[in-house]
Amino acid sequence: MKAMEKVFSMLAPGGHGEPRNCRARHRIAIIVPYRNRPLHRRLFLYNMHQWLPKQMLDYMVIIISQLGKEKFNRGALMNIGFVEAQKLYDWECFIFHDIDLLPENDRIPYRCLDQPLHLSAAMSKYNYSIPYKKYFGGICAFTKEQFLRMNGFSNDYWGWGGEDDDAHNRVLLAGYSISRYPKSLARYTMLPHANQAGTSNASNCYTPSINETLSKWKKSGLSSLNYHLYSIKFLPLYLSIQVTLMDKGQERLLQNSSDC
Repeated sequence: MKAMEKVFSMLAPGGHGEPRNCRARHRIAIIVPYRNRPLHRRLFLYNMHQWLPKQMLDYMVIIISQLGKEKFNRGALMNIGFVEAQKLYDWECFIFHDIDLLPENDRIPYRCLDQPLHLSAAMSKYNYSIPYKKYFGGICAFTKEQFLRMNGFSNDYWGWGGEDDDAHNRVLLAGYSISRYPKSLARYTMLPHANQAGTSNASNCYTPSINETLSKWKKSGLSSLNYHLYSIKFLPLYLSIQVTLMDKGQERLLQNSSDC
């Protein structure tokens, strides 16, 4: 990482990049849920910092790590990233980005649109398509208003899968439609990886129906986040946020211990 830090020495602490000689086109927070993928992290940071400055963006890469032994909760991590990012800067667009997806060209516009945007419309793993029409995983972009209106992602999906299809339903229930760039433009390479410990779950094969989302989308999401902020570090290439996730019982125990 030290060699990479020298290559991208123009970045401000926290992996914050902005144009030197002109006004930025957009203010973008790139929020990356993460656990135990150091090689992917290096490749991701190298690729993103190489080409994002070409788009004249004011941007920051925020990698939010889940500590503890609980199953991975991608939705909750992205919600936390959104909440914590707002405390730091006046971002106008929030891009939620899987760490194993690398853009194949620098012409994919990283910005928000009038409707929620699904960026990863053509992935190598699926022969440069999406696996099914409802698919909303990988990379998506929301304005602050859009994300608040849909109450963020569900916090109920532990292990990989489910939260992205639930988010698709939330977008529709919030009165939006989904935008996508042409497949000829939005092409991504998916890095290979073995299943991580704590990430496999029956939800891999589970697709929530719109009626299931309807019953809980206003109850589970930004409005029901429970987490302990372990650390925030402004590293040379990215902002590192480490958290542990809690249910109501864990939250009460933490509060009681802090009162002693």
